[in-house]
Amino acid sequence: GLVVSGAVSVDENSTSTYTATATWDDGTSTPVTPIWSENSDYASISVAGELLTTSVTSNQLVTLTASYTFEGVTETATYSLMILADSGIAGIVYVCNGSFYNCNNDLPVYSTISEGYSVSEDGAEIRVGAGFYFEDLMFNESRAVTLSGGWNSDYSAVAEAQSEIGGSLTIGGGTVIVEGIVLGGTESLAGARPLQFGCWLPEYWTRWASLD
Repeated sequence: GLVVSGAVSVDENSTSTYTATATWDDGTSTPVTPIWSENSDYASISVAGELLTTSVTSNQLVTLTASYTFEGVTETATYSLMILADSGIAGIVYVCNGSFYNCNNDLPVYSTISEGYSVSEDGAEIRVGAGFYFEDLMFNESRAVTLSGGWNSDYSAVAEAQSEIGGSLTIGGGTVIVEGIVLGGTESLAGARPLQFGCWLPEYWTRWASLD
């Protein structure tokens, strides 16, 4: 068999090197130099396995193909990676629980928003895949993040579906910009009166402001 190794995400206008390993009938493995190809208008790969990416306006999924022939037998392997658009922020954290789309296993994906927030840096964007997330969120670190919902399976665009949270959202510290998120439970902002959100109905979330 043939296995490709390398980064699962690469910044735009950068390079990354990929390798291939052949596994033989006796169970041993050897690094090999395959014939490389890719399927993207935003990348090229050299005979040595060096991927060169160009500018992109949104994240782009790329599939690499490696083909190696030995004694008349050809093995082929594919490998998926994401070219990351420059968002002008510290980093992107991906969240998906598979409730709407299948999660993209070619990216470092966290299954809960809380996990994504725990690993985020100051200035990061937490991209939440479309679906239902039943968790209580506490944002209490002294950093600024953007919580962005409704992303499709490869995080290249916002989908028609939404990211819906069946729980509370409390901002106790730092700054949180929320985009494309539908909330259930209780929303609480530091120093502000809470808003009460209704329960899940088959078609939509109901929402009303708490007056007492």
